[in-house]
Amino acid sequence: MLKYIKIENNQPVNYSIEQLLIDYPNAIIYKKTKLPNEELIKEFNVYPLVTTQPPKVQEDETAEEGVPVLKDNEWTQTWNIRKLTQEEVSDIIQSSLIDVEEIETDTELSVFFVDTEVREARYDICKACTSFTVLKICNECHCIMPLKTKLRDAVCPLGKW
Repeated sequence: MLKYIKIENNQPVNYSIEQLLIDYPNAIIYKKTKLPNEELIKEFNVYPLVTTQPPKVQEDETAEEGVPVLKDNEWTQTWNIRKLTQEEVSDIIQSSLIDVEEIETDTELSVFFVDTEVREARYDICKACTSFTVLKICNECHCIMPLKTKLRDAVCPLGKW
């Protein structure tokens, strides 16, 4: 989908062709194509926005769309990278966890889990490891460690437990 911006008070603002047609119902913006003609929409201070893929970020960062810039006579999307807040990190961790407590207390399924002492010992080893990430994921196996350390048959890919 094509994106557009409109220059208002010398600042680029996200805009759409639909909004242009609402703002200017009699606007003529098409010329022998199904896409709006760039020269015609410029009359309304509306310009196509060259979009780019978000940059790669570390797991504790996020890329947010920045203010477009005029580069080589084209408006181009920019990106800002910022660290996730502690609340955002906590939300990501929480959303990745399933409620296994109910499963652990089921006597038929309890054979799949280790006791609390073993789980805590494994998890302490993980937390001290350089492969343990802010999001509580192992960089070696990409598992969610608060869950993996509970599983009886699970093993550390580095042989630490």
